[in-house]
Amino acid sequence: MKKLLSLLLVSLPALGFCQDMTGNWKEVSRTSASGGSVPFKDTIKIEFLMGNEYVWQKKGGFIYKGTYKVEKNNLDMGARFFSIVDKSSNSIKIKDESATYELVRYTPTSEQTVLPPEPPAKPVRSIDQMKGHWSVFKGTQDKTTPSINYARKIKMIDITGDIAGDGKLGMVFSTKDADTAPSWYIENYSHQTLYVNGKDKRYLKVLKCENNELVIEEDGMTYFFRQFK
Repeated sequence: MKKLLSLLLVSLPALGFCQDMTGNWKEVSRTSASGGSVPFKDTIKIEFLMGNEYVWQKKGGFIYKGTYKVEKNNLDMGARFFSIVDKSSNSIKIKDESATYELVRYTPTSEQTVLPPEPPAKPVRSIDQMKGHWSVFKGTQDKTTPSINYARKIKMIDITGDIAGDGKLGMVFSTKDADTAPSWYIENYSHQTLYVNGKDKRYLKVLKCENNELVIEEDGMTYFFRQFK
């Protein structure tokens, strides 16, 4: 009972923090790691929703959705991770390895909430369009989950085509896989879907592959990949 009470007491500040965060936040200043002011046009806007969900957008960029959690002085947004420098009811300072960002609460106007539609992605008709080594740089989920299964969460995909003549078109690695020991291989691609086998069967729907971005969806989880040189 004492142990349970201690755990509850530890979790209460984080729970209160998450509730306090609910609403719309807009970046007003950015500071470099060395402390200098950084001019910016890609203003960050975040809406924190009930249920530990968030909506993220940089001005002129895509809208991303996901779940977040607060542990001690850290804000974990899935693919994005920040340290919390300062927090009040109407402002927050967070930092990553690149900069410190100050955000304040704001009320979006109807004009601000109307965003231009994203251009439709071109269909990916052949697996050859996706060849390369792809690493996840962010991910979103359509619902809140109590825990993450790192043995299934994808961290990278190698798409090679059948260069070895063994029928394997590429490899799929989970977060727990060593870089030389993938849990799955790609056995087919058709109808915008990667058919994957190995530890079990998986069906990865390809949403986009252009401008050095591969986007794949599986059971409500969307993975965003890039090829890093």
